[in-house]
Amino acid sequence: RVCAVLSTNVGGEVLFADRAAELCFVYGKARALTEWNPGGAGPVIIRRLAAAGIPLWARPSTGKPTKADLQHWTTSHGSKEDAYAHARQVVNAGLVELNDAATVRELLHIREVNGVIAGQDGEGDDHATALVLALWNLRTLPKLAAPTPYKLPKAKAARDLWAVTRR
Repeated sequence: RVCAVLSTNVGGEVLFADRAAELCFVYGKARALTEWNPGGAGPVIIRRLAAAGIPLWARPSTGKPTKADLQHWTTSHGSKEDAYAHARQVVNAGLVELNDAATVRELLHIREVNGVIAGQDGEGDDHATALVLALWNLRTLPKLAAPTPYKLPKAKAARDLWAVTRR
């Protein structure tokens, strides 16, 4: 379920990062995934979040850790396609509750045109991309252990459970 949305177009990257850090602390020091695209604010926001002690998403290790395993999300032709494909499957399967109107509106206008995935018809894609990144981040979180089934204690003798209330 989408539990929080942070969106602003005033104050710049530092103020945005500070507000994002505050939001992460509200949700138990939640892990953050920031888009690092060419010419974007990603590096500034990542440095600010890291300085605030917010755990940042890094690529999961594929065995022996390499420098590439520690890199943050980088928008590229293939990575954005993979993330949107994953998000499409999650949303179409009804596994996420979308309750932010701006995000839903943007998702309805996301198209791939000439190899670029972006909002069309004058719509932006910041909310949609944030959801996509959150879902991409979620798939690498540790799995919860299956709950241990509760076993009823063995009864010593059959008894009438209603006897106490029928006096």
